[in-house]
Amino acid sequence: HGYIAMGLLSLVPASIAIAYLAQDRRFRKGMAQSDAIRCWMCVGSTLSFPLTCGFIGQHKRLNTLFADEIALAKGELSPSHLDRYFLILQLHLCWMAISFLLWQRVPAPPPP
Repeated sequence: HGYIAMGLLSLVPASIAIAYLAQDRRFRKGMAQSDAIRCWMCVGSTLSFPLTCGFIGQHKRLNTLFADEIALAKGELSPSHLDRYFLILQLHLCWMAISFLLWQRVPAPPPP
């Protein structure tokens, strides 16, 4: 349930970050295609973060729903020490950070 809550709580900061990106001088009409790809990659990674958290929470809930608690308590099932969903979340955060750094490298146009 923690991933779903984190996804819901991250909706507001994601919206603020996207509004910040869209209102910056770097995000303008007629920019080069490489600059547009960087800007939209940053917007896409930020926008899809709450969705990633929701999907991770849903899959973790379904996986633990069918786990036999008695077999786990007896020691017949070994708990996994590798949380692949945490790794997916970290890779998404890395995508967000890298795309933000690439967006920061887009040269700002001169002020009007």
